[in-house]
Amino acid sequence: MLGGYVRAAQVSPAGRVEPAFLEVRGRYEALLDDAPVTAMLGLTVLHSVKLLAYVVHGTERRSRFLREWEVGRLGPLEELPDPRKGDDPVVRELALEVVRWERRALELEPDENLAAFLIGHALYRLGDDAGARAAWVEALRVDPGDHVVAGLVAGLDGRPVPEAVASDVCRCAHGFFVFRHNTVASHSGERAETCWVVNDLAEVRQVVDAWVADYPWGDVLDEELLGDDAEGFEDYWDPESDSFDPLPDDELRVEVHTPGEPVSVRHVDRALRLGTDDSVRLDWTEVPLPERVAKPLPAGRAVRFDGRWYLYGENFHQL
Repeated sequence: MLGGYVRAAQVSPAGRVEPAFLEVRGRYEALLDDAPVTAMLGLTVLHSVKLLAYVVHGTERRSRFLREWEVGRLGPLEELPDPRKGDDPVVRELALEVVRWERRALELEPDENLAAFLIGHALYRLGDDAGARAAWVEALRVDPGDHVVAGLVAGLDGRPVPEAVASDVCRCAHGFFVFRHNTVASHSGERAETCWVVNDLAEVRQVVDAWVADYPWGDVLDEELLGDDAEGFEDYWDPESDSFDPLPDDELRVEVHTPGEPVSVRHVDRALRLGTDDSVRLDWTEVPLPERVAKPLPAGRAVRFDGRWYLYGENFHQL
C-alpha cells in the first residue's frame, strides 16, 4: 500500500491522493505497539512523500508542467524541487511530522541511516541548515559510502566533510535479499530498474518465478522478430556455449545483504533455461543462496543503501 501511494504521489497533487495517505497512515499507526521502528519509519516515508507531492504538485490543481520526481534519491540540493518554502504552513507541518517520527525511531535504533537522511531533508525545508547538516553527517557515519549524502553535505555550506568511501559491505542493521531487473527504458539507451526487497528466501524465489512467468518471452523467441539474430538463437540459450546470453539487454541478479559483510551477488539470467516447448524456467540449482539472512529486515520496513532508499517489496527507479 505504501508503494502504491508513493507511485501515485509522484504524479499527483497531494490532495488527490489524500484518501490513500490516510489509509496507509492508519495501517502504520496500528503497528506502533508491535513494531515501533518499522511503523515510525513507514510513517516518516509516508509524510516525506506527501511533503514532496505538495511541494512539486500542490494540493488539488494539476500543474501544466507536471513532472515525476525521482523516488529514493533526493539529491543533490540543486535538484530538489523548490527546496525551501519553509514559511508555507503546510510544508512546515509536514516537515515537523517527519522530524517527530524519525527522532522517535532513532531513539530506538540509533544506527538507522534512513531516519537521519530524511530528518536532514525535513530540517533543510524548515530552514535549519545546521540541523540538516548534523543529520546528514550522522547518516554518513552509519554508511560512509553514501555518495548522495556526501554530496548533500558538501552542497549545503561548502564545509569539509569526509569523502564517501565506496564499499560493497552492507551497512544496514538488518539482512535482506534484493532481486533486480535492469533494462533499457528508452531508444536513447536510458535504463530503468525494478527491484524487490524481501527478507525470506522463499519470497525471493516466489518473486523471481513470477517475473519469469510474466515476462513476454514470445517476443524474445519469435524468429521473425529476431531477424539476423535467429541464426545464433540456439547458442543464445545453450549454457555450454560461449554465446549464451538469453537476455542481452537486461540484467537479472539477486543480492544477499548481510550486516557487516560484503554484499553477495548472483546473476540470475545465467540460470534461465529454455524447454523443448519454448517455455522458460529458472534453474534454482544454479543460483546458490543462503536459506536465511542474519537479523532479517522486518516486513514493511523501508531501508537505505546504494545511495537510495527502498520500500519493502517492489521499487521502480530510473537509472
